[in-house]
Amino acid sequence: MKGKRIAIDSNLYAYHDYAFELAKNNEVYITERSISWMDRTREFLLRKEMEKVGVKVVEKMPEVDVEISEFVDDQPSVGKSMMKGYWMGRGFSLA
Repeated sequence: MKGKRIAIDSNLYAYHDYAFELAKNNEVYITERSISWMDRTREFLLRKEMEKVGVKVVEKMPEVDVEISEFVDDQPSVGKSMMKGYWMGRGFSLA
């Protein structure tokens, strides 16, 4: 996409990552609630890096061409995958 106005309203890490790439050729917004649930350090650092590439943090979604909106209670992470693998390995039996 090029030249679009894009708004992200989501707590999914993948969409946060997309914002950096989308900001290269588009005007990108991310809502406060997308990042406000994070711990303070993570939120601060993400906000700082997004500002560097031109992503604007806004209170509510503006009128845009493309809306990305999804919130989940639980999302995949490296730590959760490692934990699942550990417990699967503990329960594995060759017999």
